[in-house]
This record gives sequence, structure tokens and C-alpha cells, in this order.
Amino acid sequence: MSPLFPNSLDIRFVAVCIVVWLVVVGSFFRKRFAAVSTRSEQICSATALAFLSLAVVIPIIDGVGLINLWLKFSTGTFWIFWELFLSESIIGIFWIFPFVAIGLIFWALIGRWKMGFSSHCVKLASVSLLAVLIDVAFYFLMSYTIVKIS
Repeated sequence: MSPLFPNSLDIRFVAVCIVVWLVVVGSFFRKRFAAVSTRSEQICSATALAFLSLAVVIPIIDGVGLINLWLKFSTGTFWIFWELFLSESIIGIFWIFPFVAIGLIFWALIGRWKMGFSSHCVKLASVSLLAVLIDVAFYFLMSYTIVKIS
């Protein structure tokens, strides 16, 4: 199975993992936006921040694995879990992240138009699309590096 062309079960598994992340981490971040007047804007901002945190965590963990590969520590239990995480994160980056980012942007824009969301919420949601592009660029950099190391 190639992570760029996964089967539907893998896509569903990654989608459930991402939704769980957004719900759990978003509920922690929602307290940060307690001063925001509408509940919908609180949830949108917290979800965007949770998405950004996931978009930052994925390249960090992939980078740790890449360093281990470069140092030739490619055996053991860590390596098995890192490969699993790598393939699942690639599925997330290419198949799920763009839809979540676009959905967050539309949520913030419609909320700004209909409910008067702050510009901070729109900016936070817009940065999520940039985070997806950075993750995609990091994936191609990492793929190039793995080919050069091997």
C-alpha cells in the first residue's frame, strides 16, 4: 500500500484519529478563547488552533524519525511505530488536511459574514491552509532526504 494511494479503510482510520485530536485538543484550547462572545467562534478558533498544533506535531515526529534514519537507528520498536505514524500522517496530509483546512476557512468566513466573528478567527483559520502547504513541502523534502540517505 502506498500512502499516497490508500484504501478507504486507512482513510477512515486517519479521519477518525484526526477528529479525535481536534475534539480533545480543541476542548482544551477552547478555554483560551473564553472571552470571545459567541460559542461558535470559540469552537471555530479552538478547532483551528488544534488543527495547527497537529500540523506542527506531524513534521516534528517525522523529523525525529528522519534523524534516527540518518544516524542508522532504524531497528527496534520505535522504528515500527514511526513507519506506521509516517504512513498515516501522509494519508492525513494529502487526503484529509486540505478538506479540514478549507472547511475551517469557510466556517470562519461564513461566521464573519453572518455572526460577526472577529478577524482573529478568520486569520487563525486561514493559517491552517498555509500549515497544510508547509506539511506537504516537508513531506517532499523528507522523501528527497530519505532517497539521498538510502
